[in-house]
Amino acid sequence: MRDLGPAVTPVITQELLDYLRERYPDRVPSIDNSDRQVWSHVGAVGVGRHLESLFEEQNRNILRM
Repeated sequence: MRDLGPAVTPVITQELLDYLRERYPDRVPSIDNSDRQVWSHVGAVGVGRHLESLFEEQNRNILRM
């Protein structure tokens, strides 16, 4: 596998975050969910949180200009 260098962070929009919050709400999964469903949900929420962090960083950087 070759080294692709550092990843370029894409622009994260409020619309994307709103969609992800609706599709993958940050809440406790149902007791009826299987282990696999719970871990899938945890992963999706983790991605959403990461993108929210990137969004906040982008907006802080815009304000510094």
